[in-house]
Amino acid sequence: MNPVAAAVMLGIVVAWLSALALILYLQYRFGLAIFALVTIAAFVRWGRLG
Repeated sequence: MNPVAAAVMLGIVVAWLSALALILYLQYRFGLAIFALVTIAAFVRWGRLG
């Protein structure tokens, strides 16, 4: 695998987990709902769920 692609994927995962941790820490329910919708939309867009 291309090292740049691996670094980008790792960066996306770290950013996603950090955003989720922040939303859960702040107990921001509306933010969690938006985060869930964006995550589902991304998976649908990439063809993983539909």
